[in-house]
Amino acid sequence: PAYYLSAFQPVAVLKKRIQKKSRSLSLRNTLIIFQFIISISLIVTSLVLYHQISFLQDSDPGFDKENIVVIRNARYLFITWATQREEDGYEVDIEQRPIVLHSFKQELLKHSHVLGVTFADRTPGFGGSVKECRLGGASGDKKYEIFRVEADADYIETLGLKLIAGGNYSTMLTKSDESPEGIVINETAAKYFGWSDPLGKNLVLRGATRYWSGTKNTYTWLDIQAPVIGVIQDYHFHSFHTEIQPMVLWPGGYEYILVKINPDEISGTLEYLKKNWNTFVPEVPFEYSFLDEDLNELYGKEERLGGIFLNFTIFAIVIACLGLFGLTAFTVEQRTKEIGIRKVMGASFQDVIRLLFKTYIILIIAANLIAWTIGYIAMHRWLQDFAYRIHIGVGIFLLTGLISLILIIIAVSSHAIRASLSNPAESLRYE
Repeated sequence: PAYYLSAFQPVAVLKKRIQKKSRSLSLRNTLIIFQFIISISLIVTSLVLYHQISFLQDSDPGFDKENIVVIRNARYLFITWATQREEDGYEVDIEQRPIVLHSFKQELLKHSHVLGVTFADRTPGFGGSVKECRLGGASGDKKYEIFRVEADADYIETLGLKLIAGGNYSTMLTKSDESPEGIVINETAAKYFGWSDPLGKNLVLRGATRYWSGTKNTYTWLDIQAPVIGVIQDYHFHSFHTEIQPMVLWPGGYEYILVKINPDEISGTLEYLKKNWNTFVPEVPFEYSFLDEDLNELYGKEERLGGIFLNFTIFAIVIACLGLFGLTAFTVEQRTKEIGIRKVMGASFQDVIRLLFKTYIILIIAANLIAWTIGYIAMHRWLQDFAYRIHIGVGIFLLTGLISLILIIIAVSSHAIRASLSNPAESLRYE
């Protein structure tokens, strides 16, 4: 607009002798189309972002994520106890670790609103450690990679995972080099290894194993063989950015405590958890969060991006409407005499409205077609970062078209109504 207005001659402006030029009209129309292309593209982007984020937050991850309290630093339960025992002159063995953890778990379960407690090396949704493995009894040394999630026997029940074959392990490992009584794999792992009936098959895992040595941990590498005793239904132990991978549940895990609580008494239950934590580990702060909130933070980047695009969309729409509002005023001013003649010749109120809307509807249609193409290409590429994503349907584009139509009606209607209600005599005396 500044470029266009700077071309006017002051004398011509004061004498109202500005001539309507086709080149100027084309420039104005091009500016309006450009503004609405930006606005409509941003509307498409914001809608896709909103739907994808909603899809991520509302999709079933395959486990219970509501009312799960995550307590961090669970390893200090044993470290603190062992340190105190050693200071008192008692010998400490790592075999006593499950006893200490079990004692803490039983204290928590005494509360009527604590529905389940489990230990794990990480929380669901945040992946697992990649381990190299081989198939037990298989010829050759073919190696596979599998994600290992270490957890105690209550992990499946507390998180509502579904066993579809076999059963669960019951005992915890006391030493890193021990072979577990059994392990549980997911459906994807069974397909990955080509097992139609995985129960009873053996899996050999290789990885860094940990030993307790006084107040320190030492590591070594070992091959440990374990039989498959159960298969669980696939669940998203990674975020929705990643496809479900082969996974094995392994007895162990002492980094996090997952506590399922009754939602009717959250504050009182949290106080009870904190009280027991401070009793067992007085020198370590009680740190907790809710699992559903932790999972939502996985998509914080997308939420922030959505907020940025929403602000830009509103800003762009306002600018586009201002430009359209000004152009409509200018067009009505230029066609004042034409409108007066049409009304004298019998044009109705609807005819005048249709006359002014016709030009802009064509511009908006053109802007929509271009913006839809740009928005689709951009968001299709963005969605490729997610293994699980929404489909960009026709509804999103129809909605953006409706929004742009409403915007043009709002921007043009006031000038159109004023022009249609003006006195034809005054219009004919214009200029």
